[in-house]
Amino acid sequence: LKGRSTIIMDSRTESMADPHEKMQPTEILLLVLQRVIGSGCLPTSSAIRVARWACSSARTCLDVEELWRELFTQHFCDRRLMLQIPSQHRLIARMLPSRGFLISNPAASVDTTLEWEASVLVVGPPMAGKTWLVHRLCHGSVPKRLDSAPFLGCDMRAAAVRLNTGHGTEMCGRVRIWEPSGLSRRQAHGGYLRSSAVVIVVVNVRDELATAQAQESLQLIKADMKPGTVIALCATQFDGPGKKQQSVITVLHGVARAAGAEFALCSAVDGHGVEQLFCSSLAAAQETRRLSTKQRPILSHTAGMISNNDLLKALLHRR
Repeated sequence: LKGRSTIIMDSRTESMADPHEKMQPTEILLLVLQRVIGSGCLPTSSAIRVARWACSSARTCLDVEELWRELFTQHFCDRRLMLQIPSQHRLIARMLPSRGFLISNPAASVDTTLEWEASVLVVGPPMAGKTWLVHRLCHGSVPKRLDSAPFLGCDMRAAAVRLNTGHGTEMCGRVRIWEPSGLSRRQAHGGYLRSSAVVIVVVNVRDELATAQAQESLQLIKADMKPGTVIALCATQFDGPGKKQQSVITVLHGVARAAGAEFALCSAVDGHGVEQLFCSSLAAAQETRRLSTKQRPILSHTAGMISNNDLLKALLHRR
């Protein structure tokens, strides 16, 4: 940072018409941070740590919206929101919680602490890695077998997760993940799509048709989805050798940007980027108010104390 600030300061000073006009140290530091962050060389979490370290070292506050907005748009999709939210809060909300994103082996009592729930639809061509992706998130490992047919043509898994609110607190919720297959895959753009807060399109970068498949899926989803639905494009099997894959990744990133979708590289083998994909997508759904408040069950622990008629009425109402 010191080296880059010296270069920028010298070039800026030489171009000034008035030799007595000089940049303030805070302006130099802000300009350097914008260059470093805007280059995209640093991961999001590292860039935030660099910015905070620079603020504490310079004993100044660089809580500048332009700086955080540049970092946000470099890594995430900027959507139009009804309420203006500071970019720094939006960045924090997309970071993995300090206690972990997935609540492993949740106790029965965790159901009473859940504040929200959402449905996530995972779609994509066959052999793209959808099942591996979902299994990695829910179980932290790769599936041992894939020959079992999903229930009713659509596999459904549920997971309890945490999200940052952007204000230093966390909130817990439940995610239902739908993975249609077979004939249900053709109908995924119907009822599943309309009831989902997040839609993740999975493509294999080693597939020659990955770009065309991504464009087709994104167009179909945007045509049928509800307003505020968050779309994400996930590229799997990216960690293989070859320059061709890097070019495909660059093209897919551009396709996601053009469609207003999040973009992520995920490896179901070692788990790289899987939790971050779901965390950032759900955080975006929180901004667009697509996370629904968790509904209380109609039947509670007092169900055994009510009459048979009341129990039947409750069941009919729940149905």
